[in-house]
Amino acid sequence: MSRDGRRPSLEQLGALDPLSSLPPERLRQIGELAWLERVARGEDPLAGRPGAAGSVFLLEGELLLVFRTGGTQVVVGGTDDARYAVNRRGQPLLRTKAITDVDVVAIDEEALDIAVTWDQVAAGGESGGDAGGMAQAVRRDWKL
Repeated sequence: MSRDGRRPSLEQLGALDPLSSLPPERLRQIGELAWLERVARGEDPLAGRPGAAGSVFLLEGELLLVFRTGGTQVVVGGTDDARYAVNRRGQPLLRTKAITDVDVVAIDEEALDIAVTWDQVAAGGESGGDAGGMAQAVRRDWKL
C-alpha cells in the first residue's frame, strides 16, 4: 500500500455515500483528512487497519470482498456499488483482495461522523459552533 500524499478531489469525494449529500465546503474539509492510497494487485487494502479505523472507498480498479459467511463480491471502481465503503457493508468481511491495482480513499470514521452530523445540524438551523474549523478540531482532538 502506498500513501503518497495525494488527497482526493472534491469530485471523487462527492461521488461517495454518505458524502454525496454534503456541500462543497464540507467536502473540502473532509478532503484535508482523507488519503488516496495505491494498492498493488494481490494485496489486501484493509490489511493492518483496525476495524474501526476508518471508511475505505474503492475509486479505481477491481476489488474482491470475501465475507465471513462464505460469500464473495467483486466491486469495480466508478460503479454504483463503489459509492459505499468496502469495510462498512452489512456483512462482516473476512478479507479483501485487489484483483487489479486499485486506488482507494481512506477517511477517518470519526471525522466523517462529525462532518455529517455538523452538516445535519447546520441544515436544521441550529447553532453548531464553528463548523469552518472542523478539520483543525479533528486533527487536534484525534491527533490526525
